[in-house]
Amino acid sequence: MASEANLRPLHDGEAFRAEQECLGQVWTLLGCASDIPTKDEWFSATLGGRSVFIQRFEDGLRGFENRGTHSSYPLRTQPRGQGPIICGFHHWRYDKEGVAAGIPICREAYGVEPRALNKRLARLDIEHCGDLVFARFPGGKDRASLVEFLGPSVPSIALLCTDMRSAARASLPTAANWRLSQQISLDDYHPPAVHASNLGKFGHLAEDTLNYHRVGPHSAFFLGAGSGTMEAMAKALSESALEAPGYRILHLFPNAAIVFGTAFRLLGQPFRFVLVMRHIPLTFDRSETRLLIQRHSWASAEPTLRHNLMNQVESFVRPFIKRRTMRVLGEDRLICEGLQVGARQIRPGPAYRRQEARVAWFDEAYAAAMREQNRQ
Repeated sequence: MASEANLRPLHDGEAFRAEQECLGQVWTLLGCASDIPTKDEWFSATLGGRSVFIQRFEDGLRGFENRGTHSSYPLRTQPRGQGPIICGFHHWRYDKEGVAAGIPICREAYGVEPRALNKRLARLDIEHCGDLVFARFPGGKDRASLVEFLGPSVPSIALLCTDMRSAARASLPTAANWRLSQQISLDDYHPPAVHASNLGKFGHLAEDTLNYHRVGPHSAFFLGAGSGTMEAMAKALSESALEAPGYRILHLFPNAAIVFGTAFRLLGQPFRFVLVMRHIPLTFDRSETRLLIQRHSWASAEPTLRHNLMNQVESFVRPFIKRRTMRVLGEDRLICEGLQVGARQIRPGPAYRRQEARVAWFDEAYAAAMREQNRQ
């Protein structure tokens, strides 16, 4: 369980802001590259408690803090859009490097040409894995690349999340800290109590079904004995040969998860789905969970009758998966909001059960991230 010092951000605004400053220097999932397929398209996001945006230029993606260098006015005021980087307050224009290259009456006001002022937007480190875009603020002590950070999860993520443009989307506001939402998603001990009519209707998971993997600060859960390793999963995905009995979850520190599973079978053809989930910190007592849900089909799949039939039923099945997921998250939300009410009273608890091992791993990764960034 987290130390008392690391529990303060659950109920203290200053501690929350300090936490977010630290986590802003950790690779964090912000969105999908396929959401901005053409030049000058952008989406805004939150990183380390600060507004940022990711924009596509002719030579790729770049990310910046969403704050102009002149009056600190936000350059992007909508979730998504398209257009050059122009401040709506005084019409300062920034180029793809974030340099203020166009400033009205610059020579009259400042006595020099715009570029001579050397005003630059705060730029993000940005990389992607498959379609998923990750970013961090530069300057942290840990300078690992995204591939090094994600480790053996990289091949599976790249194969599962190749193009999310057709994904169904949903969001769930929660009157609770983001860590409570992330921790409950890592907890396999609570379903019989909280999800009695769905996930927990058969009682607690048997010990031999808990195939856990610790992957640096991340973790994975493959349901079922003998369900393999991270490396075996990546190999099977690359060969279009992976069967998913139930589900597999890759939890990505600090606040994301990717779920892969089979919803049902029709004429022997499995309907596989991929769910990408992010718990977005807003304030110490408020967060939002965002979801992307889409069918997963092998790139090499032959257009058989069964395959074509699955394409036809997808429009009916995906809303069902979305409703079921939102129901489970809604039940989790009630628990998290109850915990938030008494957040000042949360204290380190007893030793973790087997079903809570991944919560313990998350707490250890969180404590390590706080220590690492605070040593700078």
